[in-house]
Amino acid sequence: MLKVQSCDEMLQVVQALLAQKLLREECGVLQDRVHHLEAQNALLQAARRGDGAPGSLHSLPGTLGHQVGFRLKTYFYL
Repeated sequence: MLKVQSCDEMLQVVQALLAQKLLREECGVLQDRVHHLEAQNALLQAARRGDGAPGSLHSLPGTLGHQVGFRLKTYFYL
């Protein structure tokens, strides 16, 4: 059990917990971005080899990059 001696220490603990939560959420956002980029890379490689279906590049979720950027921006404007 964590013992808090003063209001300043309590504030530091709360701030540390919030920072940890934000970092955890940011890691999730970055993992989503990595998955999106890996999928995009696979489609580009398939298109380069010529075994991709016509128009397959348009099958990528076009809004994912925007969502990731928006989610990251909201963390920094808290």
